[in-house]
Amino acid sequence: MKQNFNERIDRSNTEAAKWERYGKEAGSRLIPMWLADMELPCSSAVREALIRRAEHPIYGYTDRDASYYRLFAEWFHEQHNYQVTEEDVILSTGVMYSAACAIRLFSREGDGVTVLSPAYAPFIHAVRHGRRRLYRSELRDTGSRFEIDFCDLEEKLKKARLFLLCNPHNPTGRVFTEEELERIAGLCEKYGVTIISDEIHCDITYPGAHFTPIMNVNPWTRENTIACVSPTKTFNLAGLKISAVFIKNRKMNELFRKEAAAVGISSINLFAMCAVKAAYTRSSGWRQEAMEYLAGNRQAAAVFLRERLPEIAFYQPEGTYFYWLDCSGIKDAPSLGEGFLKQGLILSPGAEFAESSQSFYRMNFACPAGMLEEGLNTMEMVIRNWKQ
Repeated sequence: MKQNFNERIDRSNTEAAKWERYGKEAGSRLIPMWLADMELPCSSAVREALIRRAEHPIYGYTDRDASYYRLFAEWFHEQHNYQVTEEDVILSTGVMYSAACAIRLFSREGDGVTVLSPAYAPFIHAVRHGRRRLYRSELRDTGSRFEIDFCDLEEKLKKARLFLLCNPHNPTGRVFTEEELERIAGLCEKYGVTIISDEIHCDITYPGAHFTPIMNVNPWTRENTIACVSPTKTFNLAGLKISAVFIKNRKMNELFRKEAAAVGISSINLFAMCAVKAAYTRSSGWRQEAMEYLAGNRQAAAVFLRERLPEIAFYQPEGTYFYWLDCSGIKDAPSLGEGFLKQGLILSPGAEFAESSQSFYRMNFACPAGMLEEGLNTMEMVIRNWKQ
């Protein structure tokens, strides 16, 4: 049955963070296009699996057999040619928690951690909270897309113990090419830098872009990469807190497995595992329709921005469901968010990702087309009044 993604679903009284966080400030006309979940209903297979399990009246401690680890290994082999076995897979409650655990485990206080900037704010907090030194390598705007400044990256990797890669990249939407990943891998090998790769958006790419796992690049990356993956973006399951970590290096795998168990991040909710099984084995049709819908929204937003808001610079994302909007052509752009908020439109301010991105805003377009249109119209109205 074809999905109706045009329907706007009322998420009130569900404690939805995207809707509750700014509700009082924005008033009744709320258009939340900031937090990274979808306003699209999950697959019927996922919903049915959760309801079926919930109907059993006991929710006790639950073991996970090898089949659950195999689910991740098989999905990522089929979709992205990952060469991992179930023994390489460690379950976790989230990519963020996995990356933070890896930072603590594979570096010491005072060690350097390099990131491509702008960068996802919680990862920055994890680096700083762990008393590691943060080194940002700024992505360059080349006039056609954001690209890695490899000279700068090399200088930053010389000082680092870890490199935190985000691919597809949040917030710019870049999907790094195999050539770019080979150059990253070469530098990391040269300076003995372990790679933590956040690949949570890897299933969400558009025609012309191809996701390559950095673990697949060469024998060195296979033994020196901690890959963090999840079905939560792909199938809109963020509230269920489920992800996996792939580590081929046996010593590193065992260290991470023990640490994850000790801090509790490998203890997975029984409903999450039901959802994952239904998502990976019975939701391929839903995923295809969702990707087609996202591609349509991506194109509709591009047309609107080019025709109605030419003062905003942007590139179509190669992956993710974000637009990274450069509003530096508008006066007092860092304060624009306040104007949006007064009209109920919530975007993620660029300052959350980098100090150098204060004139940027991240817009989530994973929503019904009518909501996207309302958000874009509101953006235009605020900017027109802002310029007067």
